[in-house]
Amino acid sequence: MLLQTNYKGGGYMGIISAITTDHLEQRLGKSIGSISSSFAGTSIGAALAVCYSLGDISQSAIKELFEEHADEVFTPRGFFALLGGAKYDNKGLIEV
Repeated sequence: MLLQTNYKGGGYMGIISAITTDHLEQRLGKSIGSISSSFAGTSIGAALAVCYSLGDISQSAIKELFEEHADEVFTPRGFFALLGGAKYDNKGLIEV
């Protein structure tokens, strides 16, 4: 049985998807890439989906990226976010 995996956005909350996937892999003894037929996601979930679909990026590397760069990547736009559009400024993401 192959899974179809979908990861949601939510900025910093993406770490929850990464941790959950890590626990799933540990329990199954297999990488998520070896048991999934497709990957999808929105926002940070799309970035996670790309990492998992490539299959050569470890869970620990993904969690390290979150821990080291989350404050840079998920910089709130402040007042302008209330007017619509993206919740976070993309300058930090581009730099990372």
